[in-house]
Amino acid sequence: MARLYTQASRLSAKDLLTIWDSATPNEQAVLVKVLQNRRKKYLDKANKEMSPAQRASDPTYQRMVNIIPGAPIF
Repeated sequence: MARLYTQASRLSAKDLLTIWDSATPNEQAVLVKVLQNRRKKYLDKANKEMSPAQRASDPTYQRMVNIIPGAPIF
């Protein structure tokens, strides 16, 4: 599991979501911290660099917003 965590922490947001989708519940438990950190970084960057129209049409942005229910966007 340590190897999974290390390798996942180096992935792009899009690739991390792909891994998340195919991960088992045990693997997701290991990856949740990586996902939370990547989510925050991705959303911060997207909110600064993308227009509202770009964010609305970006599937990675939409997944990151909705991946953790109840988590604040900012």
